[in-house]
Amino acid sequence: MKITLDSRSSADAVFEALADRHRRHVLCLLARSEGETMSLNEVSEHIGATLDSSVEAVETNLYHTDLPKLERAGFVEYDERSGVIRSRNCELISKLQQLGFLDCTT
Repeated sequence: MKITLDSRSSADAVFEALADRHRRHVLCLLARSEGETMSLNEVSEHIGATLDSSVEAVETNLYHTDLPKLERAGFVEYDERSGVIRSRNCELISKLQQLGFLDCTT
């Protein structure tokens, strides 16, 4: 199975994005939302509860680190003004799940 990256994605950016469990969790949440947007607060609360982390710490890390890396890799679009996160590359996320690089069972 061949994974094709769009012109805004690079292999390095994709693997860097996948290197962190919070970022992988964001991708799984967005995959389950089936194209619907999610707010930064919704994602932070879910990750905080699921991974037993402080919601405030998760939100700060998402805002400053995780979402920018996911954007650079071409996985998401994040609107800072509204706090809305949208999946950009559902096909790649699905392929990564099929290949076992992204486990969305939790």
